[in-house]
Amino acid sequence: MKIGILEDSETFANALRDILVLKKHEVFLLYKHPLMINQNDIENLDVLILDIYLGSNYGINIINQIKRIDLFLTVIIVTASPTQMLKDTLKGLGVHYFIEKPFHYEELDGILKEIEEFYFIIKNFLKTEDHEKNILLLTDIPNVKILKQLKRLKIDELVDFDFENDQNDKYYIEFSIVNNIDSVYKIFNRLSSIQNRKKIVLHLKSNIEELKFECDKNPLLKNFILEKCYLVSNSLKVS
Repeated sequence: MKIGILEDSETFANALRDILVLKKHEVFLLYKHPLMINQNDIENLDVLILDIYLGSNYGINIINQIKRIDLFLTVIIVTASPTQMLKDTLKGLGVHYFIEKPFHYEELDGILKEIEEFYFIIKNFLKTEDHEKNILLLTDIPNVKILKQLKRLKIDELVDFDFENDQNDKYYIEFSIVNNIDSVYKIFNRLSSIQNRKKIVLHLKSNIEELKFECDKNPLLKNFILEKCYLVSNSLKVS
């Protein structure tokens, strides 16, 4: 993978780069700016390893910048003293991975292998033609760069979107639980009618337990997932 490191300790950054290069990753040391990072430095990365404490709000600025320009970049936060408030703030911004300094490389390696596994699952779903189902439902997983290759749709565009005549055949839709039963029915009925040659990745911005809770309340949602979707949670299990 292409990995960027944004860290104020040159010694730590160089040591981490050397280890990652030995593991066959392509590594880039990035240089910080008071307010933001150069987009050209990060737009081709798969992963950014970021020390969140690089000056006043600098790390948060970087996360907001990545979110604003939709890079689908996976961010791994490293910090010497992560507070629960910081973790909650960053999770709200879509950050899933935190490592507390000092750490053993095996901890980072486990995260990178998990990210590679998400790539493998999504790539396999997109390229294989003989799947029984054409919808991949991702729950509580980080953004990964492969999703940027897909045509992005908003959930409220689905009812009127002409999938049959659209030139694309692979789509990405961020999804949240819809409490209005009429809206649920319209959305899932539309997805259920789409031809199997069209591949759809739904990214649910909730965890698997929240999804189970909503399924217990909403039989339409539960039946749709069981009949139409491959479900992938952050445990990397496909069901």
